Amino acid sequence: MEVKNFSEYADYRKLKWVMNLSLPNDFLDDIFLETLTLKDPNFEEENIIIAEEDGTWIGFVFGVERKIAPPDEVQKHKDIMWIKAFGVLNRYASTNILEKLLREFEDMAKEEGKKFIRVSDYASWYLTPGVDNLYDYYNYMLVNNGYNRVGAVVNYEIDMARFYIPSYVERLKKKSFSEYNIVFENVTDVDQTILKWIKENFSSYWRTEAEIAMKNAFGGVVVAKRDGEILGFSTYGSLHPSWFGPVGVSKESRGMGIGTLLLYETLLELRTNGQRVVIIPWTKHLFYYAQLPGVSRIRYFNIYQKELER
Repeated sequence: MEVKNFSEYADYRKLKWVMNLSLPNDFLDDIFLETLTLKDPNFEEENIIIAEEDGTWIGFVFGVERKIAPPDEVQKHKDIMWIKAFGVLNRYASTNILEKLLREFEDMAKEEGKKFIRVSDYASWYLTPGVDNLYDYYNYMLVNNGYNRVGAVVNYEIDMARFYIPSYVERLKKKSFSEYNIVFENVTDVDQTILKWIKENFSSYWRTEAEIAMKNAFGGVVVAKRDGEILGFSTYGSLHPSWFGPVGVSKESRGMGIGTLLLYETLLELRTNGQRVVIIPWTKHLFYYAQLPGVSRIRYFNIYQKELER
């Protein structure tokens, strides 16, 4: 077995192959791979290391450091290297190959002057927001190598064959227009006014994902407005055609059901785009999404951090 740097090959087909076979609960197509790599402004081939045996890629650690985007987040994350994803083929799970890859990656991070490694709450170009709790070996391996669990989030999966608009949502939409004059617009071109509002009311990350969605042929942003004033937004198709979110309503506009209406309006856009399954990633809002018809799966992710020794 040899440990090599991905930059020696730059073989994205092989990278997709080893990632899909090492992460059986995840499904990485060409669109997703491009999002994680070439469309990420912070992506560098040198931050991926590969385990190879007899010409076959058998394991990987996919790292990233925030050097470029979002610009106002770069300085605060200067001490962190993230692991976007990692894994090893199942038949090598009983070996120490993944630990060797991890140590190699940690040494690389130290050489870059990093103080922490986090797995894998890296916004805004990510595969999952942590390590799937069902990846028992991967979770065990991290804890056994000095990584501390610092958080947990979930992904919802919606079976769109079972999705529909409940009657109470229809009534809520009529009420929001008749009593509050709230309308909903689907924006599919880059709109700097909306992006500025998202950043000011929420975060640079959400602004970034909204802009990505506006630029994608399969994405967009649904906006709630009253008399031209933005009250809330919901994004779809940002990192992948099947992805919903982020979604947010201004503090002063909450309590009128706008969030629920944005949720359903956006899922309807995804359904009419032909999405069979919709992913609602990286959330702690368990009850909010539980209202949806068609919830078929909830995935639980652990977030880890390790402080590197000097």
